[in-house]
Amino acid sequence: MNPQTQNKLAATAATAYTEIANLAEDLTLPQSEYPLAQIIETLDENICPLCQFLHGKIIQRGTPEWEEYRLPSHINCRRTFAYISQEDAPDNPPDFTPPPQDLLQKHGHFHSDPRRYEPLRAPAYADRRQFILIRTRDPRTGTLQSVLSHLTDIDDIIERILASDDLFTIPNFPRLPRKPATPKSPDELAAAYAQHTQEWETFYAQLNRLIQNLDAIANQPITDETSFTRVARATSAAARIRRNPIIFQREQQHLLTIFQSPNPVRRVPHKLQNMTQEEQETVRQLLKQARLFISKGHNTPPITITVATTEREFYDPPRDTIVISRQFFSYPQNKQLSTLLHEYHHHLERYNPELHAKALSLYAERTRGQQPIPLQRFDPRYKPEELAIPDDFPNPYMGKLYLDAQGNQTDTEILTQYHDYIFSRLRQNENRTVRNETGTPVGYKTATQDELHTLMTNPKLASLWRGIWLALHGQR
Repeated sequence: MNPQTQNKLAATAATAYTEIANLAEDLTLPQSEYPLAQIIETLDENICPLCQFLHGKIIQRGTPEWEEYRLPSHINCRRTFAYISQEDAPDNPPDFTPPPQDLLQKHGHFHSDPRRYEPLRAPAYADRRQFILIRTRDPRTGTLQSVLSHLTDIDDIIERILASDDLFTIPNFPRLPRKPATPKSPDELAAAYAQHTQEWETFYAQLNRLIQNLDAIANQPITDETSFTRVARATSAAARIRRNPIIFQREQQHLLTIFQSPNPVRRVPHKLQNMTQEEQETVRQLLKQARLFISKGHNTPPITITVATTEREFYDPPRDTIVISRQFFSYPQNKQLSTLLHEYHHHLERYNPELHAKALSLYAERTRGQQPIPLQRFDPRYKPEELAIPDDFPNPYMGKLYLDAQGNQTDTEILTQYHDYIFSRLRQNENRTVRNETGTPVGYKTATQDELHTLMTNPKLASLWRGIWLALHGQR
């Protein structure tokens, strides 16, 4: 191969790699989470005037401009992107302006005349089929596009795994469901939850089939070098898929989006006491996430969060303080967040009489005519004087009684346990009330994920979920 041909091939491969890498990142990061991207060019002696013009520009994803310039502009183009999150978007508004035509004509060959470039073909598969990368323009909009022929069949994916020289590379299949939009009404909440469940059930069914097929190959007898290679690669791929935490984390993020506020507060005012610097940073990060579940329009006075010697966390109304234990910092992150949200909503109820009244009304509606029983019947950690009316709540603690000297209900766990339920759903378990033959509550059992889905869509609880959502996030 002569040097000129070798240089051309190297330039083509480098450009194709840049294009595929950018497209993969664009497909992986949902636009709802990262609506903007900043163009990053390599500022050295090889940069062309067109790329120098584009460097640093912030562009709105999903627009015709994004479709045009998310791709390389010429051979040896090294363009990459820094993606900007929804939270940071207000401080980084789009400032993209199209380049002058003379720069496009002189340096933007992929924009000015994409048809002059032949499709890139590479023998990527075991059966010698080619992976094809072509550049074309949309016949309706004229937008520059990169079209990749990609695999969508499990058998093809397995063949790619078995033919790969890299045991640490697993094709991105099945494709993870996209993050849903935050619901703006109780009905949208129910629909989003049902859609979430359906999409992830389909995803896990495909994933399980992929793993089962890989396991079958991994358990085949080894008779020669070829069979040894197949077994080794299938075993490695199945093990890596099983250990991959990203899948479950992504499902958690999607589920949390469904229950977040459609109009969250900018921050949760707070003061931290009796914590190390590391502990303070942990709580600050948790509060940044907690704000997404708190809607604007509520009175949100500052809350003090302090560490003390205590068996469990609690809210101290006279001091406007959430007291957390030392073991709080060893909890899983989801439990830390749900605990803070639980106690903070006591604080929110205290300073928002309308919200508090709605919680009392919901409680009265659910428990009317029922008799309280000791919470110790469900868990011995509770004190004898702690009573609850368990009703059909997801957790009997949701029916806890707070009575004044005249026997009137003063507080509830309706709103706080709503968030506990969400995060229990993330942990794929929850405590369900168990009753005897006469209907008397006698304890609780751990519910599985399938039971939780039934519980969430239970018609008996539909009015409760609807009432809680409207109380927390409805218009005020």
